[in-house]
Amino acid sequence: MIPSILWVLTALPVSAQAGPCQVKVLVYDSLVAKDGLFPVLKSAFQKKENCELVAQSVGDGGQLLARLQSSRTDADAVIGLDQSNLGLVRAKLHGQKATAYDQSPMVWVGNREEFEKRKLPIPKRILDLTTEPYQRQLLLQDPRGSTPGLIHLLFLSRKITDSQQLRAFLKKIRTNVLALTPGWSASYSLFKKNQAPMVWTYLSSVAYHREKDGPAGEKYFPVYLDEGAPVQVEYAAVLKDSPKAQALIQMLISAEIQAEIPKRNWMFPIKRDITLPESFSNLVQPKPLDNLEDTRLDLIRLLKIWEEAIR
Repeated sequence: MIPSILWVLTALPVSAQAGPCQVKVLVYDSLVAKDGLFPVLKSAFQKKENCELVAQSVGDGGQLLARLQSSRTDADAVIGLDQSNLGLVRAKLHGQKATAYDQSPMVWVGNREEFEKRKLPIPKRILDLTTEPYQRQLLLQDPRGSTPGLIHLLFLSRKITDSQQLRAFLKKIRTNVLALTPGWSASYSLFKKNQAPMVWTYLSSVAYHREKDGPAGEKYFPVYLDEGAPVQVEYAAVLKDSPKAQALIQMLISAEIQAEIPKRNWMFPIKRDITLPESFSNLVQPKPLDNLEDTRLDLIRLLKIWEEAIR
C-alpha cells in the first residue's frame, strides 16, 4: 500500500521540512545597534508577519556597497543604499524599484568651543574652506570607500563643473583636511574628541547631540554655506522575489517605523507628516541639490579626478 502524501510529509524529520520564516537583510552596522532602527523593525515585523528578520551587518555604507557588488550575500533585501550608489547596483536589484525611507541634508558641523579657542571665522562659502585659517581644521571621509565622502565629492562637482577647477579646489582643500578617514565613524570620533573644529556629516547629527548631551550639545552647530547642501536619501530594496521581503520594504515606510527613524537612525523620515522630536526643531534645511545620482562612468571619472588631486 502506498502511504498518503500527507503522511509522508508529516513523517519527514524536522530538518527535511520547511524551516521557520526568515528574511535576510543586508544592513550597515549602526542600524543593528541596541538603540538603532533594526531592533524595532525586527520586533514589528515578527509581530505583523510572523517572520524573523536576520541582519547581515557589514560595516558602513561603503562596505555594504562592496558586499552587494561582490555578490557575496544571500540576502533577500538590502537597507542602506543611497542615491550616490544606486546606479552602481541597479543590476543587483533585478528590475525592482528601490524605496526611499529616510533623508538628511549633509553639511559641515562645527564645535563652537573649538571655533572660539582657535579664533576661527565661520565659513560662508565653499571656497572659504580652502583658505589659510582652516588649515588642518577639517575632518572628511574618503569618497572611494565612504558614502558621505562620495556625496561631498558629487556636491562639489555640481558646484564646480569645470574639471580643472575642481581638481585645483580638491588640492587646496586637501591641505586643510586634518584627517581623511575611510568612513564616517572614524572622522566623527575624532570630531567628538576635539581633534578638529569641523566635520562633514549629517545635519541631523546636531539633533543627536541636543538629545544625548543635553545643554552641552548646544556647542555643536550646522555651517550653512551659501551654495546650499546635498541631501542624502537612503533606500531599501528587494534582492530576491519574496513577498515577505516586499512586506519589509512597505513596513519601512509605514507611519509606525517612520516615527522611529529620527531618534533611532538619526535622520529625517521620508514622510513629511511625521512629527519630529524637539531636538530636531530649528534645524534649517538648506536648499537641497537635486540629481546627485550618477552613472558608473561619471563616478569613475570623478574618482579619478579626486585621486589625481590628492596625490
